[in-house]
Amino acid sequence: AVFLMVVIILGFSLYEFYNFRVTNLSLELGLISTFGNINMFAEFLVLTIPFLFHWTRYKDDVPAWLKLFLFSLWLFFILYCRSRSAWLGLGLWLILQLRYKISRSELLCIALSFLLYFASMYAPARSSAIDDNIGAVKENNTVARLALYESTFEMIKDHPWGIQIGRYMGEIEPYQMESS
Repeated sequence: AVFLMVVIILGFSLYEFYNFRVTNLSLELGLISTFGNINMFAEFLVLTIPFLFHWTRYKDDVPAWLKLFLFSLWLFFILYCRSRSAWLGLGLWLILQLRYKISRSELLCIALSFLLYFASMYAPARSSAIDDNIGAVKENNTVARLALYESTFEMIKDHPWGIQIGRYMGEIEPYQMESS
């Protein structure tokens, strides 16, 4: 049952990867749109990593090499979603996992995922402009978030006991104007 579930989720992921990378080059998640956006999809995959990793060590009828290959694809899709929060979750899981014994084949599997990801960054697609566009959007989002955090911390310094309910947007504007 676990094998079938993993294959189905990876099948959808592969379809979305092909759809994103080759066909229409859009960030919209068509078939798996129950996740809302690609970040939610990546975070879902990260949340399932411990269970999937445990499954790779579990003795059943599925060959170990196939489990590790599926695990590599799973990690690849997390990386390819380019979600900062998913990368952070994956990094934390990896740090915690390195504290315990990891077999050579599991390390190879993790390395294969990263190699696939970096290879996919340079794989030809219909247009390389989409990669530049996505990078610019991510960079602009990061800058905007950091500015919002900075403005919020400044507002907290001035109003340590808080502000009235529903007044955040009105109160934050002057701080945002100062930081830009």
